[in-house]
Amino acid sequence: MNPNSEPSGHRNVRPHWRGIALALASAALGALFLGGAAHAITDTVFKYTTPKTGLLSIAAAAFTPTSLAYDYLNNGDTLGPTTNNLTCFVAPVHLPQNATMTHWSMWRKSAAGDFTAAIERVPFATNGANLILYKPSLPDTGAAYKVASFPISETVNNNLYSYLVFVCMKNTSASFAGMRITYTYATAGD
Repeated sequence: MNPNSEPSGHRNVRPHWRGIALALASAALGALFLGGAAHAITDTVFKYTTPKTGLLSIAAAAFTPTSLAYDYLNNGDTLGPTTNNLTCFVAPVHLPQNATMTHWSMWRKSAAGDFTAAIERVPFATNGANLILYKPSLPDTGAAYKVASFPISETVNNNLYSYLVFVCMKNTSASFAGMRITYTYATAGD
């Protein structure tokens, strides 16, 4: 029998330091869960080193008529009047606090002068709308949906204002397919 070998049926049970460290770490982690300890990040502002770009899409389905007397069709992907009377629609805009609106795009089909659009902010204190960008008459698009895009610079202040977009059409051949607002933000959350 070899003097360095274990007796038959026994094996070498020397402790391994890595195994011990792993067992201790597992026990400590398990104690945290069993003890009900919860850890959360409580900082209220996460500031990015460079501003991020966001896109807010507003589908035709999000718009509602500004008057119950309007005759219109909103099938979700397009919206338009069913008479040749001025027909207006409005939708809310929800952006993060201190975001900056940088670009506004809309997809529409209309003859010249048959389509009007705007972005507004409404002060909570006075409830009177302030125009941020107003496009009273957009050019003819022919029979196709075309994009109209405009630069904009408005910093969002959700403490003082609510924001909305509206479109008006005055011909049954005019229709609207949606909007997109491009914005930048430097913090995560409000």
